[in-house]
Amino acid sequence: MKTLIFIILILTNSAYAASKIPTWGQQAINVKGAWDIAGAAAQGKGAKILNIDTGVDTSVKLIGRFFKQGKSMRIAPVLGLPYDYYDESGHGTAIAGILAGIAPKSELYVARIDQGVTLQDVITDIQKAVEWGKATKVQVINIELALTNEELKDLDTRSLDQSLRSAFEQGIVIVAPSGNNDVPTMSYPANSPWVLSVGEVDIFNQRNFGQYGPILAVVAPGESITTSYPVGKARDAQVEFNFGTSKLSVKSMGYVRSPFVKRFYGSVMLAGMGTKDDFNNFESSSLALVKRAPRKIISVQSQIENALRANASGLLICNSEPILSTKFASLKDPETKVPVVYLDRFRCEAVWKTLDQGQAAKVKLQITPGNLVSFSGTSGSSAFVAGTAALMYAAAPRIRPVAVMKFLQQTATPISSTKHEYGSGLINAAKAVKRAMDLE
Repeated sequence: MKTLIFIILILTNSAYAASKIPTWGQQAINVKGAWDIAGAAAQGKGAKILNIDTGVDTSVKLIGRFFKQGKSMRIAPVLGLPYDYYDESGHGTAIAGILAGIAPKSELYVARIDQGVTLQDVITDIQKAVEWGKATKVQVINIELALTNEELKDLDTRSLDQSLRSAFEQGIVIVAPSGNNDVPTMSYPANSPWVLSVGEVDIFNQRNFGQYGPILAVVAPGESITTSYPVGKARDAQVEFNFGTSKLSVKSMGYVRSPFVKRFYGSVMLAGMGTKDDFNNFESSSLALVKRAPRKIISVQSQIENALRANASGLLICNSEPILSTKFASLKDPETKVPVVYLDRFRCEAVWKTLDQGQAAKVKLQITPGNLVSFSGTSGSSAFVAGTAALMYAAAPRIRPVAVMKFLQQTATPISSTKHEYGSGLINAAKAVKRAMDLE
């Protein structure tokens, strides 16, 4: 859905095992410290979270352990019954995985709101979801929606605004992403006075695409966060480069809508940044190895299209950053016609140098079903804050939304900026939980 903005990369199964191996995001906000402080209420025990998103796959073990109830906000026209809450996109399951990694002993409620409807229908369904959250007495609502001012201009949000206010007054903290458009304005509903707005930072505490401005409250990890995905719908990849006398084998990542490949064996050629000109002398049926370029120069989609025009048998993309990232596609989107795989920067640089020196190589490629992804987007950042709010409620059940929002901002680690890029700073779960417990 257009308004649910996100980017996802795929990781191998060995990279992550439930919440036992912390992601860099959990470490960055000191989740373990929060658990250690909370005692009997550790890991969110006693708190309820409502995630308003694209649904969830409860067969994911990490999620199934803390899932309580799911509900679609859309009624099927034939039988007059609600649609299922199963996640047909992948976004909701990825967000639920982040929440489970922070507050695994809380109770998760899921409202699905994305079944092929208009933006006005989305607003109506979110309003219904907020009311459902009030009725089930959740303490935290995470709304995965980021509407631009342009999208808002023809929409009536009065009923939703009223529900947001009444939920806040009832004692519910509401969290929403600032948006991913890299502009100095908040998306809706993050710009609501009843909602805590959340921006993103990467592993270096740098903002990359999150929206910002004077009303941004805090930031949280928002790039390459390891999390769950609908079972068997991710793409694990195994790539082996054979240079004759030497081999390099890499467990890697496939584009989420890449076809599965039992076994491919063929040649590989360099194709620069993957522009049309870079494919001028390309040999048909070879694998193309291209460098990941900034989106302002060329998009991944354009690289794929150019590879197809050159009759490449597949596309290997070298990442330019220390942490891998790849273009996300909804599970409803069609598969690409050729396999697309991402390679980590350091191994790819070695392969690139060897090929650039004129040495030929053959490649073995296999793409198999996977269960895990690494998420990038302010939606993920919002989940980190919502999960931390649940830890605060579990540790201090009588705390009110105003105090939760205040303590999250007061205990955040400041990040220097002259453009209001980071709000009060990067949240610190341990310090926020400690402040909440001191209030009790």
